[in-house]
Amino acid sequence: MSKSITQEQWQAIETELQYFHCRVEFALDGHEILIRKEGIAENRLGLTVYIDGIIEHGYAIEKSDKFNPLAIKVWKAAKVSAYGPKKREQIRKQFGKRQAKQLFPNLEKTHTYYKPWFDKASVLIRQYKKLDGLVVKKIGQEEQSEVAA
Repeated sequence: MSKSITQEQWQAIETELQYFHCRVEFALDGHEILIRKEGIAENRLGLTVYIDGIIEHGYAIEKSDKFNPLAIKVWKAAKVSAYGPKKREQIRKQFGKRQAKQLFPNLEKTHTYYKPWFDKASVLIRQYKKLDGLVVKKIGQEEQSEVAA
């Protein structure tokens, strides 16, 4: 049976993730989850999440043969609308609410996709605290010993 992560460990994890060269390792459902701070765009850093040492973008796509449901648990969910707010308002104004709904059935529809990085440590911690069976293996260079729950 897995041990739950203590409040002190969560504090240590959050502190570690503030550093420029950070590294935190977890275990979840028999997989190793590694978090490191890396460049995600030009002049932009993010907390990158690796599953078993790799990032495979097919992990989060259900129709992919590489689909891994763990990616949906540990990666950051992001939503994108089919139409932006300004465009939706333009369509409603031009056609009226009822006709806009008939002509554009996906006017309010959003699509969820998963990013293998987080912009902030607090968002990552908030999501990871909800995961059952998550075990911390390493914070920085320090191995974490099993602590009685």
